[in-house]
Amino acid sequence: MRGLFAEQGVAREAALIADRMSLRLVRTLESQDIIDIWNAAKDEGLTDDISKNNEDIFKNADLIIEAQTNEKQISDRAPRFIAVEISYTTDERDTTRVIRNAEYISKFMQIPTYATVAGIFKDNRIDDLLSDVPRPYDRDQETRVFWSKHEDIDKPN
Repeated sequence: MRGLFAEQGVAREAALIADRMSLRLVRTLESQDIIDIWNAAKDEGLTDDISKNNEDIFKNADLIIEAQTNEKQISDRAPRFIAVEISYTTDERDTTRVIRNAEYISKFMQIPTYATVAGIFKDNRIDDLLSDVPRPYDRDQETRVFWSKHEDIDKPN
């Protein structure tokens, strides 16, 4: 129950997550948007080597944010995505899942995608996987996960 409450609280804070990453929220993707991204990639043969389990995990992503860079001129703003895994206490399973989702979005959409875990607490065993500076997924480098702490989402409004 605490995990569900954390998920709902963070989803309401999508704009705050984007802002913490020096990005601007465009919208949060609905389930159908995520399925459409998958199906378009499938039509292009980009999903052939992905297991059914990982397909299901991707289609059930906690939160995917469409964002853009925070340039003053609207015409200079570049599109970005933020894949977010939400848990009351984030752990290695969350970081693995969000990195994989960021990889898929980058591969399917050809748009830089950031991996973010969000929650109230984090398992200290993932500290070496976390970054204070958001960096998009990069297949050729070690992808690190941006940590977004939400101290107030465990309190009812």
